[in-house]
Amino acid sequence: MAISVFWDNEEKTLLRWEVKGEWTPEEFREAGVKTFSLTTMTENEFHLIINVNHTTPPPFPLPIFQEALRSASPQLCSVVVVKADDFSRSMLQTLKHHKIPFVREGRLHIADSMHEARHIIAEVSSNRALAIF
Repeated sequence: MAISVFWDNEEKTLLRWEVKGEWTPEEFREAGVKTFSLTTMTENEFHLIINVNHTTPPPFPLPIFQEALRSASPQLCSVVVVKADDFSRSMLQTLKHHKIPFVREGRLHIADSMHEARHIIAEVSSNRALAIF
């Protein structure tokens, strides 16, 4: 499978998709099913990093991403996509113009590196903690 799904920390608050090589819409959906399976084992809210630095999307991937974001778990706080190329950035920016609540709420982020992705998540987590008080 071109998409590996796993917890990226012991607290089970950071899930990671590591995408390598070519992938298909079916593999993307299977990763979603595995994500659902992992996240139903915990009541924690979680963040998702999708590292696509080592892949290219299949033709016309926008509908696949739209479907996934529309059906996102209520436990999902944010998604950070790690990819530095202009095409991927443009495609993800396009999603921000669609009427998908998850995206409109500012919970979809783009990072150039895993380090930046972790920084974004730390910032989002900090802001969410402050909002509780």
